[in-house]
Amino acid sequence: MTAQPESKQRPSIQLPEVFPTQKAAMESCDATDSSSSSLLASSAGSILRVATLEESLSHFDIDRSGRLEEEEEEKAPPALNDSSSKNNKVTFTDVVVREYPICLGDNPAVMIGAPLSIGWEVQSEGKLSLDDYESSRPDRRRSEELRIPSFVRETMLKSSGYSRMDIQKGVKDVNISRNRRKRTNETHQLYKAQELAERLVRASLNATVRRSQKKQEKDLIQHFRQEAETLRTQHKATRRSTWHAAAAPATAPVEATRSERRGTWHAAAITSPTATIGASAEV
Repeated sequence: MTAQPESKQRPSIQLPEVFPTQKAAMESCDATDSSSSSLLASSAGSILRVATLEESLSHFDIDRSGRLEEEEEEKAPPALNDSSSKNNKVTFTDVVVREYPICLGDNPAVMIGAPLSIGWEVQSEGKLSLDDYESSRPDRRRSEELRIPSFVRETMLKSSGYSRMDIQKGVKDVNISRNRRKRTNETHQLYKAQELAERLVRASLNATVRRSQKKQEKDLIQHFRQEAETLRTQHKATRRSTWHAAAAPATAPVEATRSERRGTWHAAAITSPTATIGASAEV
């Protein structure tokens, strides 16, 4: 009789008690497949799922609530009085809608065709309350709906009174401006060399072709400088004479008083020469 080997029993895995949420989630998954949906909704701490946006925001609010409150208090402006804060309000009552005429523009950003613009004169003006405007206005158009094709723009310009020649001239000017802008963007790094070349060309023209014109300009500038210097000198002289004339009446009584005192002193010295000599001897 052969001895049968003892069957080894596989030890059961015991989940640590430090993860009660993960243990409950795994037991619910092993029980039924239908509990997976409830697991995603109930077990917020499971490692088998990704947290939703609401859960992430709730954790963020719980962890950072104190810090956010401190930051808001630091960034908040100083509190005003209740009376001033109540009076600081902006209200809107009416909406004024003005219509302007359509004219030929000069914006080089347009890709093809003639650009549109608006004139300065007001064609019509309407006024209505804000509530009526919000209740009756149409839906806001998307950016695709705001784009106007080139043939529609041309039709609008023709209906506004522009001829075909005017539209073609406007398109030509816009193309020239667009090419200049493109050239400027391409040669932006070489602007110093371009400025130097422009100065050299200007200097050569002033030295050859425009010599007489530049000489006349220099003579005219020199003449204006001399006239300005003459006027400045005359103005200074006028101010000096005016100041002396105003100061003369004030100094005249002082000079008269000094002369009177000198005359009185000389008269006293003549009448009593002995006393004067004795006083000088004592000194």
